[in-house]
Amino acid sequence: MFDFSNTNQLIAQIIGFIALAIIVVGMQQKQYGRIVFCKIANAFLSVIHYIFLGAWTGAIINLASCFANGVYWYRNEKDKSVLPFQIIFGVMFVALGLLSWHGWISIFVIMAK
Repeated sequence: MFDFSNTNQLIAQIIGFIALAIIVVGMQQKQYGRIVFCKIANAFLSVIHYIFLGAWTGAIINLASCFANGVYWYRNEKDKSVLPFQIIFGVMFVALGLLSWHGWISIFVIMAK
């Protein structure tokens, strides 16, 4: 499906640096909505980054993270509890990590999320 050549690795690194820049900018924001937008944008670019590198565990976990951040933002805007979703997404991250297992290195991705 993908040719993991040096060109793809270069593209992946460029996308990774853009994702890093977005999250750094996001942490400088004062409004919660902007912070969450930057987190979602970072996670989405990380999905693309990991796909180019062939790191499927990272791609799947970050895709789920995009969804989780959106749910947290929506629930916080409505002043509703996010605790049930934190538990659900925690279990989901572990399950997705195990389903896309690529050796013990996958543990780092699961634990980071």
